[in-house]
Amino acid sequence: MIHKIKTFGIAVVAILALSATLTSAASAQFTTTADATITAEETLAHTFKFTGQNVVCSVAPLHGTAPAASFKTINLQPTYTGCLYGGAEAKVTGFGKPGEANRCWYSFASDTSAALACNGGDVTIEFGSCVVHIPAQALGGGALTYTNGTASGKKDITVALSFTKITATHTDAFLCPFLANGHAEEGTLTGENTITATSGGGSVDLSVD
Repeated sequence: MIHKIKTFGIAVVAILALSATLTSAASAQFTTTADATITAEETLAHTFKFTGQNVVCSVAPLHGTAPAASFKTINLQPTYTGCLYGGAEAKVTGFGKPGEANRCWYSFASDTSAALACNGGDVTIEFGSCVVHIPAQALGGGALTYTNGTASGKKDITVALSFTKITATHTDAFLCPFLANGHAEEGTLTGENTITATSGGGSVDLSVD
């Protein structure tokens, strides 16, 4: 009986701990100066992988604006350059600029969920004779991991991306390793960025709690 009581007690503690973690994540918010400019500089290359083929982008800054002093979602506009597929040039397009029609962006939530959002069109990856089209969708898997820090001298956030099960369509052509046109459901995107905020010409604190 004593063993059963101990086991039950351990189970209750585990449930309470999980509940506290989930509650904390649900109530988390980004905090900074209202209307601050948000910049996420790459600290680990963004790597797209579809059907075993990797496209690595060595320059992937993200940009956005804080909608308020405290908020739950950051919309970030990436600019991918320096992309390579096996040493050859690759292109990642479709993100455009804020205000443009048919553009996409990343939506990072303070609860660590994420999405690829589009107001038309999709994200297109081109390498060699291969083309991959990624439509708007929730980005699952490990999603996001946030770490508060002060690398910039002010409070900042390091975010690790670990998205899996990204759906996409791909087209095949001469010398493309896909071998056939098709639909992929196991695409991944990994990378890491340090997110900072500026306002009035200077750096300001940004954190997630």
